[in-house]
Amino acid sequence: MKRIDRILLLTFLFFFGLGVSLLANAQEKTLKRIKVIMDWYPYAESYAPFLIAIDKGYFKEEGLEIELVPGAGSAVSTKLVANKENDFGIADATTTLIARTKRAPLVVLAVLNQSSPVGVFSLKEANITKPNDLIGKKVSSDIKSKKHNQFLGFLKKQNIDANQITVVPVTGGGEPQAMLSGQADACLGVFSKAEAALRKAGKDFNFMLFRDYGQHIYDRSIITHEDMLKENPKVVKGFIRASLKGLRYALDHTEEAVDIYIRRYPEGADREIELMMFKGISQFIESDVTAKYGLGYQTLQGWKDTQDFAFDVELIDKKIDVKEIYTNKFR
Repeated sequence: MKRIDRILLLTFLFFFGLGVSLLANAQEKTLKRIKVIMDWYPYAESYAPFLIAIDKGYFKEEGLEIELVPGAGSAVSTKLVANKENDFGIADATTTLIARTKRAPLVVLAVLNQSSPVGVFSLKEANITKPNDLIGKKVSSDIKSKKHNQFLGFLKKQNIDANQITVVPVTGGGEPQAMLSGQADACLGVFSKAEAALRKAGKDFNFMLFRDYGQHIYDRSIITHEDMLKENPKVVKGFIRASLKGLRYALDHTEEAVDIYIRRYPEGADREIELMMFKGISQFIESDVTAKYGLGYQTLQGWKDTQDFAFDVELIDKKIDVKEIYTNKFR
């Protein structure tokens, strides 16, 4: 190759590379940045699907750049989405319903947990296998938590007077530890977390999930502000599409999902526990409804049941038209 030809070729490659770089930078700058307030501090079953959607480029394909903001409970998530400090949020369905009855302009875009994973757990030797076995027993519970509200609803549905049970108050998810230390005969717990804690302690246990005793309520959900639906429908659709795609991948590739989570949040991570928790929660994410309509799908009956529960345990003092709280339009 002649010297002049080499110079022309190198010049072409330089400017071609420069063009590609500028185009890539331009594409990065055109990504719509959105903030998502999570339901709690990082844990795999909540964060991994979104991290996968980031890692695999699902959000980028939709023209989005995502910032996951650690949360501090559903009450905080609903507040920060309602005042538009965050574009989307992860929040418990009942908490969102409560906020909506107080005129918070929130809409649920997808229900991640189709049923509640909350129940009563006890060691095998306690021989607590049915609701009436709890009468006269001590049960550890965080009385300010959604778990406790669901427990009260469970007792009411089973015609058990709550005064017949002694509640051992705990905070910070310490229910299983209170039971293991002998302070209580049973404990309230989220299935994935309680199962992991008890199995790691090497204990055989019984459990009663409230959903198996007629308590049909929605749980973790994706929420946004009403204005977001009106002003940025394309963003909403892209966010939900990428999020549910990440969730589907996480359910189908659980170990990879946990590894991606641990790479992002390595401090204090216990792979065995995180993996056990993720596998434990999957049964609450998928249902007959999602098998037919896809992950995150919501039904009118599901929201009516959730509202009936909230009203029965006096979390709300009035009912609303639940059609205003949810939409499947953006899935």
